[in-house]
Amino acid sequence: MSTHPPRPHRHVLLASTALILLAMTDVAHAAADGVLPPALAGTAALPDEAAGLRVNATGGAAGGTATPVPVSPTYGLAVDPKLSIPRITSFGDSYSKLRRYVQDPATGKWVLVRNFLDQSLDEGKAGALAGYAVSGATAANVAVNGKKNSFAQQVDRWIAAGGTLGSKEATTVFFGYNDIDKFSDLTRSQTDYVNGVKRLIGRGANTGDRKLFLFLVHDWGKNPAQKGDPDGVYRARTRAWNSAVAAFASNWKRKNVVAVDLFTTFENVFASPSTYGLANVTTVDLANSKTTALYADPDHFGEKGQDIIQQVFLSYASRAWGYDAVATTGSQTTTQLGQDIDQGLALGIDALPEAQRLGFNAFTVGELGSDDAGNGAVADRDPSRAGFAEAFFPDQQPDGGLGVNYAFSPDTSLGVVIGRYGERTSADLERASVAASVVSDSVSMYLDHKTHGFSLRTRLTVSDDHHVKSEHDDLTDTTSQARFSGRTTEVAQRAGYTLSFGGVTWTPWMELSRRVQALDSFTIDNPYISDVTYSATEAGETLARIGLDAVSDALSFGDGASLKLFGGIAYTQSLSRDDYRVTISEAAGLVPDSEERIERGQLRQIGFNLGGQVALGERLSLGAGLGLGHDLDQGSEQELMFRLNYRFF
Repeated sequence: MSTHPPRPHRHVLLASTALILLAMTDVAHAAADGVLPPALAGTAALPDEAAGLRVNATGGAAGGTATPVPVSPTYGLAVDPKLSIPRITSFGDSYSKLRRYVQDPATGKWVLVRNFLDQSLDEGKAGALAGYAVSGATAANVAVNGKKNSFAQQVDRWIAAGGTLGSKEATTVFFGYNDIDKFSDLTRSQTDYVNGVKRLIGRGANTGDRKLFLFLVHDWGKNPAQKGDPDGVYRARTRAWNSAVAAFASNWKRKNVVAVDLFTTFENVFASPSTYGLANVTTVDLANSKTTALYADPDHFGEKGQDIIQQVFLSYASRAWGYDAVATTGSQTTTQLGQDIDQGLALGIDALPEAQRLGFNAFTVGELGSDDAGNGAVADRDPSRAGFAEAFFPDQQPDGGLGVNYAFSPDTSLGVVIGRYGERTSADLERASVAASVVSDSVSMYLDHKTHGFSLRTRLTVSDDHHVKSEHDDLTDTTSQARFSGRTTEVAQRAGYTLSFGGVTWTPWMELSRRVQALDSFTIDNPYISDVTYSATEAGETLARIGLDAVSDALSFGDGASLKLFGGIAYTQSLSRDDYRVTISEAAGLVPDSEERIERGQLRQIGFNLGGQVALGERLSLGAGLGLGHDLDQGSEQELMFRLNYRFF
């Protein structure tokens, strides 16, 4: 079995940043807890904006009294809801506290350090943030230094504020740092963490199309404040904490609860800082923490480190979209082949004079030229990605194939069509590009029969699919690729009734088809975590098509030559579509396997075709046609067809 690189296809790009983020309604929200350095012990020195935010973040927390408003404000962004996560609700500590400020020890000025949630909002990746994270918060519902500041209290405040979540929203839980820092025994912290997460689950954080993301934390002993963690105490606590979070997530892996492995991410960062654009991962450097330094203060990453967290967050959040893109491309090639066979027979066989239709006829299907609106779109958006676009969207021959039809009589014929079809889709995700493509080698057999005015067509199609999934990350300037196989099988039954009037033969028709698509397992490497493996899966769908075809009577001219015109309209609607269910595992083994359920919406397509056929003598005919297609959810396509038919005997 050979593999083939993706080829430019007539189909417009099926995904943009908007679609990735829509499928990313899976998206996670992460909040991390952090211990405040002495400079942030009070609020007197904060600027007015920062002081107000800090007061909102801690108000009512000391006594655990629920307040009727969110802990921190919801920051809205005027973006199309289709282009972003509608809202992310976050629970945690200073690693996910919104609009957090750090005091510059050199100047005394307060510097805003945006976390990965703030960055997602500012960049349009989220429509709104509801942040309940508080600096210094612990998972343990106990007092620290005489003050209680806990996960349980954050959930109380969220419930008091309404405690509701909408469709396609995300919830993130990012605790552990303060517990690791303060407690030698994490038993109480782990118990209260589980209780807090269960309360979120009880209020639907993982129900329907919502997802709940639980974050594993980085090695707390690596922080400058821990001075190298010579005894490995904090590293051991970090591992114990992460093991408990992963163990809980494993019980809910089929229920939209996803564990996010930041531990492996930052082990990679510490081992090879330059790979991630960092020059300093050991000491505090607030001035450069947006660019080349990891730490903004002794216990907190700066914006560069939070940007890395965002990349990991978006990587987990986009998994469902990425897999759906892979699967969808294979399904589309089978759909296109079926439509081309119908058009090929209408143009190549049905429009022939009766004498030419008998015996063997060869005909082509598909296109000989196309307008590829999507070719190079990734490179157009960002010239630095030109190499990526060229590597995965090389020029190739247009889709199509060759058919052989044998007519036993004017009413019965049998045919075989062999073709090669390709599809591709791509999108940008923050500082990454994602692409999926397929080349399908297909064989389709059909039997046509006319009886009592009805035209019947039974068709069986089998495709051997060659998939390519590729990802490019701008931060590390790395490209990952997976090549794997799949199979698509379709059985279709079409029935039409022929009517003749006005010099035209009219055939209203309908078709039912059942399609099953199988995809093999594949593994793709990830620059932030570890190799990610997607299990094999299979999904079916039932489609209905209705349409109207028209063929004019032959118009004679010249010596034995004649002209027929034809046209048609068709509408395709899915009646049922299985969801894809795929198990995703990571080589590092720190997080449990997760099961993604990729829901497939309704398929709705409308198509038109118009053309003509010229018969030259008894054996030769020439034809041309224009096909227009429109997917009501994804866009339009068009093709220009030229055909030559020759009857052998």
